[in-house]
Amino acid sequence: KVAQRCIYGVDVNPLATELAKVSLWLRTLAAEQPLAFLDHHLKTGNSLVGSDIEDVLADDGDAVTEDGQLTLQQSFDHTRQRAMEHVTDRFQDLLNIDNETLEDAKEMEAVYDDVRADPLYKKLLAMANVHTANAFGLDVPDDADERMARALHSEAWENIEQQDWFKSAQALAEDERFFHWELEFPIAFYDQDGERRADAGFDAVIGNPPYINISGLPENQRDYLRGSFSETFAGNSDILYYFMQTGTDILRPGGRQGLIVARYFTQARYADGLRQYLLDHSKIEKIVDFGNFQVFPSVDVLTHIFINTHDEEAGEYDV
Repeated sequence: KVAQRCIYGVDVNPLATELAKVSLWLRTLAAEQPLAFLDHHLKTGNSLVGSDIEDVLADDGDAVTEDGQLTLQQSFDHTRQRAMEHVTDRFQDLLNIDNETLEDAKEMEAVYDDVRADPLYKKLLAMANVHTANAFGLDVPDDADERMARALHSEAWENIEQQDWFKSAQALAEDERFFHWELEFPIAFYDQDGERRADAGFDAVIGNPPYINISGLPENQRDYLRGSFSETFAGNSDILYYFMQTGTDILRPGGRQGLIVARYFTQARYADGLRQYLLDHSKIEKIVDFGNFQVFPSVDVLTHIFINTHDEEAGEYDV
């Protein structure tokens, strides 16, 4: 049951995703349980690069309308709720299947294929791709989000799909493996009525972020991190900064994160932003330090296990 319903995972490497499925299948076989369908829980994507649907359908201006008419933000909110209600309904179809027999797994595969092919769901993913591509440096019209939102439930969407900026955004999303957490795992963030859950997010996040300095990333990826992680970005940093922030952000209130990471960030001057962010948005529960022991012989870095709890009312301390 844990493998079937509780474990979610993302990796930028498709092979890693498939190996994770195989690992869980081997455990279920060892427990003499049938193979479960896992494609809706274990996915391939760049977990640092994507957009929340609330950011896509957000009005940055101060629109004022005549009495009795919706403001642009109210219109976006209504559009988002209708869309997410539809999406969560479709994903609930998956959860209604027991996933306990081979026949269940085959049925879930067919339903999941239908969900991924759902026209409205595909449009929402495409909108998130455009929003992220804009942050990635692609030349996108300033009103692209508004144009797509207004066309979402009409035939005008066909015209959107013919725009060069739209096509370029989808190609970039495929190349960079954009991953939109709320759309990929909507049940964790939204109720079936399309409203954001009061306890939106995951109960726990665990991981071992890549040991990569951002100086080794392509320029467009560095620029994206600079813009999307402005509170924690540092020119001389490892990518672990942004995994620690993302992991904290996708936790439900009170949810816990445990990562094995390079320990230098607790003292490095250029990690001030990260440390302040963690203090502002979480409570640090425990740091398990390994001293000079090399946990990973092939990686020349000293590590520790960092555990924190999501808490937006934190922030009692300054770095």
